[in-house]
Amino acid sequence: MKKIYFLFLLALLPLVANAAAVEINGIYYNLLKKAKTAEVTRKPKEYTGKVVIPKTIIYEGITYNVTSIGDCAFESEGNDALTSVTIPNTVTSIGRYAFSGNKGLTFIKIPKSVTTIDVGAFADTALNSIEIPNSVTYIGYDGEETGAFANCTALESIIVEDGNKI
Repeated sequence: MKKIYFLFLLALLPLVANAAAVEINGIYYNLLKKAKTAEVTRKPKEYTGKVVIPKTIIYEGITYNVTSIGDCAFESEGNDALTSVTIPNTVTSIGRYAFSGNKGLTFIKIPKSVTTIDVGAFADTALNSIEIPNSVTYIGYDGEETGAFANCTALESIIVEDGNKI
């Protein structure tokens, strides 16, 4: 049994060596060292105010491109303290429930680099307007309760750029 457990731990070692969660200027990231990319991740306490995600971060002398907003990164339970998030044009995906529950988030502009908005990404937010560029080829939907914009009761306008095929 000990031998199997040891082999299992050895198999996981490359995964642990490739990813590390770090905090830089108040934003938490998972780093993929080989790819030199970073994913915005969940903070121990909820994000508040205006968050500006940078295009790149530097950690231990290495520059990482910020390419995604991870699952549940800004998720909240009715937080109204997060008022805006600026997403750079290096981000290509917005994860599952990334902004879910943020009652202070009323507008977000998706940059032209984003191709994926996953299930529940903006569910239960106070969004009243959102702009979606034609680069987005996937918007997650698993039914009425888990669509990307489920329960966005204040949503008045979704502006979809010409040429979008979704």
